[in-house]
Amino acid sequence: MKKIGVLTFQQSSNYGAIMQAYALNKALNNLGADCETINYNCSAITRANYVKCKTVKNLLKNAYKVWKNYWCKQFVKNNLRLSTVYDKKTIQNCFYDAYVVGSDQIWNPHCTEDDRTYFLDFIQDKRKKYSYAASIGLKGEEALAIIKDHEKLLDDFTSVSLREHIDDGRVLDLISTNVRYDIDPVFLLSRNEWKNICGKRYVKDKYIFVYLIGSPVGLEDFVQKLSKETGYKIICSKKSGNFMRHCKPEDFLSWINNAEYIVTNSFHGTALSIIFQKEFYAECACASGFNYRVNGLLKLLRLTDRVIEYGCSIDLDKKIEYETVVKEVENNRKISIEYLKSIINS
Repeated sequence: MKKIGVLTFQQSSNYGAIMQAYALNKALNNLGADCETINYNCSAITRANYVKCKTVKNLLKNAYKVWKNYWCKQFVKNNLRLSTVYDKKTIQNCFYDAYVVGSDQIWNPHCTEDDRTYFLDFIQDKRKKYSYAASIGLKGEEALAIIKDHEKLLDDFTSVSLREHIDDGRVLDLISTNVRYDIDPVFLLSRNEWKNICGKRYVKDKYIFVYLIGSPVGLEDFVQKLSKETGYKIICSKKSGNFMRHCKPEDFLSWINNAEYIVTNSFHGTALSIIFQKEFYAECACASGFNYRVNGLLKLLRLTDRVIEYGCSIDLDKKIEYETVVKEVENNRKISIEYLKSIINS
């Protein structure tokens, strides 16, 4: 049995990062690999998760973050096959038959402070180096600049799998190795596999689940309008006490699974809404700029009509034709599964 090490953001307290890490680990093991997630301690991710709690006042102010961080760590511990802990100095001591880096924004230098461990710089044997649906998380020219800065490391991969299309011709000009595009790991698992790890339902009333990352633009006004037209209450990940009390990763899945509508500006909030076949709306504009990752996913699955634009109207009669969407997801899933099989069998 081939031993595979996956390098990803397993130490993050971001729900999406955890879910994609879980999905890739599980998918590889489902296919017959002996797969572990490499328990790499990236200092940039550690700092991003750090919550100051030196005083009682700080603890109370950040209680939700502390609570959420704890449950995220428990989920990873209980649901991922983890290696021993490595850091930048000791990572070269881990040994696998193949290494897969991905998915999420593992090649975004703003997330990792350009930690080149995520480009597998500690592995000498090219035959062992792969990526899966790696995301740079930046717009075209910025993403191409990252590829150019790391082209020697990328040339040393057997295969480079990206999640977002950047500029196919120019990417191929920059690196000589095989380049392909694959769907995010969360789509590798079926709807039922995700339902199997959902937490219980916490509210009886019908509700709209609002999952926010960063600062939205017109999303909150849209949600108020949607709530008024449907009569459904709002459960918001940043404001609702109900959510903050029940914020385990399993609960996060449950809030999506049991919602009547989801409104989000998150890539994985959007992806999981699609997996659970929910009526959803996504905002691509945000205070920090346009979300090319969400937009790319919606383009791939022909769901761009679910994008929230400032002042847009709501047509409650317009439902998502999930029969067509599911077929598109399944086609992409099959292609990606074949790629993972090729890594296991190479």
